[in-house]
Amino acid sequence: MKLSPRIGWVALLLVSLSLTPAVPICAQLQQWHTHGDSTPQEPLPDGVYKAGHGASAPRATYAPDPQFSEQARAAGYAGTCVLWLVVDAEGMPQKIKVVHPAGMGLDDKAVDAVRQWRFSPGLKDGNPVPVQIDVEVAFRLYD
Repeated sequence: MKLSPRIGWVALLLVSLSLTPAVPICAQLQQWHTHGDSTPQEPLPDGVYKAGHGASAPRATYAPDPQFSEQARAAGYAGTCVLWLVVDAEGMPQKIKVVHPAGMGLDDKAVDAVRQWRFSPGLKDGNPVPVQIDVEVAFRLYD
């Protein structure tokens, strides 16, 4: 049995028709799509936008796959976790939080991978701005 992570994106409230749908970076990367709000209880920091609330969504330019945790691999466990993060004006992921855990050590592996990702930043009025997004990281088992 081959273990392979599958990464998917969840952008919040993409309403801009001027954005082209995201093209998969690799076979495991799903397209952006609208998702319900999973924002943690604290408010967004000043100057941070939500995609579709006056700012375009950031787009991944480099997204290495996460690794399975040894615990999940040994148990043959698959799962999906959702991360809340801010992509800053330089395209760097910041303030990463797990909002829907997968368990079995997969959440830490997802956070480790997303920390390495790079983005083209979200734009407001043509200028790069920090934008909050959700990222869905799905770990799947393939026969």
